[in-house]
Amino acid sequence: MNLLMTRQFNGLQFDCYQDEQQQGSDNQFWATREQIGRLLGYSEPRIAIAKIHMRNKERLDKFSRGTQIGNPSGGMQMTTVYNFKGLLEICRYSQQPNANAVMDFIWEIADEIRTKGMFITPAKMQEIMQNPDVWINVLQALKAEQQKVKALTEQAEADKPKIVFAESVETSENSILIRELAKLLRQNGCPFGQNRLFQELRERGYLMKCSTDYNMPTQKSMELGLMEIRVTSINRGEGEIRTYRTPKITGKGQIFFINLFLGKKNND
Repeated sequence: MNLLMTRQFNGLQFDCYQDEQQQGSDNQFWATREQIGRLLGYSEPRIAIAKIHMRNKERLDKFSRGTQIGNPSGGMQMTTVYNFKGLLEICRYSQQPNANAVMDFIWEIADEIRTKGMFITPAKMQEIMQNPDVWINVLQALKAEQQKVKALTEQAEADKPKIVFAESVETSENSILIRELAKLLRQNGCPFGQNRLFQELRERGYLMKCSTDYNMPTQKSMELGLMEIRVTSINRGEGEIRTYRTPKITGKGQIFFINLFLGKKNND
């Protein structure tokens, strides 16, 4: 393993290492027992982390490995290193007062590596200069990672209207008027006014077109639970009572029509 980068935590130096065979693929980084133990404040760092490992051997074995690392005084020394997940696990099992702060610090390093995409060590740079194919492999791995992030971002953006609207439905206890649905559609990027929405609902068979029941929910809308009819009676005096019927969109209907008009498949 080669030194990847050095960072400071409360005046202590923290060295991160990288396996040359993994460089440019998953941006994995490793640290020694001595390093993480010093950050956590143990008086005997290596021994303290070894004890944590033994108590949680089944968990930590898969996040650790033995390797040779260059000794500052010269030569190589055999030591145990932990990857990102292993370092977080050690912080979780540690009873030290600053365990949470150390965990946040480890996360910051991971975010830095992920943001920059990769780090090129001097040894890797030398290898790239001697063999251009190595650089091609690194770039291909980086491209694959960027495509993965892009796909996740696009999926999140595609799901955003449904998520935003579902939240608004969850906070609403009542059905809403069609004009209120038109406002929600506009908020989610669909340029529908009230009249346009009435027209669309009629054309798609969700509202009646006939004169006697004009703009009333169709049988299909009612059976699917997408709409309901609010009946209001008003006493106009002298025994005259008028009844008004108003179509309203149910919670289920709100999600359905948002997905419909935004071109999303309804999963209900």
